[in-house]
Amino acid sequence: MLNAEPSPRAQMNTIKVSNESLSALDEHDGTRLGDWLVNRGLIDRYQLFAALNRSFHDGCRLGDAIVALDYLPRDVVELEASDHVAQFGSD
Repeated sequence: MLNAEPSPRAQMNTIKVSNESLSALDEHDGTRLGDWLVNRGLIDRYQLFAALNRSFHDGCRLGDAIVALDYLPRDVVELEASDHVAQFGSD
């Protein structure tokens, strides 16, 4: 019979990968929309990482993933995206 629960070692590996990915976000210059939202205190880094994962797996835009995960309402994401584009252009 297969064990439905991941082993403790598999769980540690998952956490390690997640932490490495989050650290990589710190190395960016802060001009991407996700960084913009984190820097403005609207979402935290863990929410950004979860939204980036959802965006990648679902093939949707980051803002759509943030809304789908109920981190921010659509009107806030659209306003922030507009402000972000006005300051940095699109990325």
